[in-house]
Amino acid sequence: MKFKKPPKVDNAGRQRPVVNGPKAPVYSYHSRPSPNTESDRQDVNQPRNAATKPARRPLSFWLVAAAILFLAVAGLIVLQPTPTVTVLASDAPALHSNDDYAQALAEQITGNPLYRIKPLINKPALIAGLQSRYPEVQQASVETPLLGSIKLSVTVAPALLVLSSSNGAFVVTEQGRAAERIEATDKALVAGLPLVQDDSGIVINRGQQVLTRSATQFIATVQAHMVSQDIVVERYSLPNNSGELQAKIAGRPYYARFNTQADARQQVGALLAISEKLATDGVGVKEYIDLRVDERVYYR
Repeated sequence: MKFKKPPKVDNAGRQRPVVNGPKAPVYSYHSRPSPNTESDRQDVNQPRNAATKPARRPLSFWLVAAAILFLAVAGLIVLQPTPTVTVLASDAPALHSNDDYAQALAEQITGNPLYRIKPLINKPALIAGLQSRYPEVQQASVETPLLGSIKLSVTVAPALLVLSSSNGAFVVTEQGRAAERIEATDKALVAGLPLVQDDSGIVINRGQQVLTRSATQFIATVQAHMVSQDIVVERYSLPNNSGELQAKIAGRPYYARFNTQADARQQVGALLAISEKLATDGVGVKEYIDLRVDERVYYR
């Protein structure tokens, strides 16, 4: 007796029945929303792959945009000729006003067309020109910000004395430089400065180094101590290349002789002490009191 083996079953699942004959058609259904508005119905009729072209801007739009861009760039790089000036604080009155410094810088800028463009400006040349015109300017800095006008900051040396020579009188700064003729300086400023006569006969030019800084400071220190003691000095004088300063004291027949290389305060103190002692002792001085030697005083 024979037995038939059962058909093999696919491990992945049950076998599908094999159907002989033509395959039945398969239908698929998709819903499509009905257009609600006229524009929607127009969109339905248009091809789905049609690309929408952006609207072209008119030529006038691009011209206006270019003009705005040009003005913006010009505002950043084109320098305004009128600067803003800041003078750093100084105890002594200034020889010139802020407007004077601003005008000098503006003239340099307008005199060179390249200086009207910020990247082309030569700052060291501007500062050198300013110091040449105004010797009292010790230091200066120039800033060219992206927006606005140029900014100038200056440090001005104070005027300490008036030096008179063969070709006129000049205001001298603390650096010993002849800054300005006395005629071109404010009279109120000159009135408070000591007058020094140079006996060497040198010809002074504006901006020239006429005294050493130490000699200038020495004279200013002597004058300050004289004023503090209510002693009026009619004039100071500088003998020819001697390192000596002579001070003619008002109301007295003599003058004091100082050593500009020594300590000014000590010499003024010695002058006050010997003047008081001589007056007490009834000793009259007819020509001078010499204070140039340390711890020694001579008189005639």
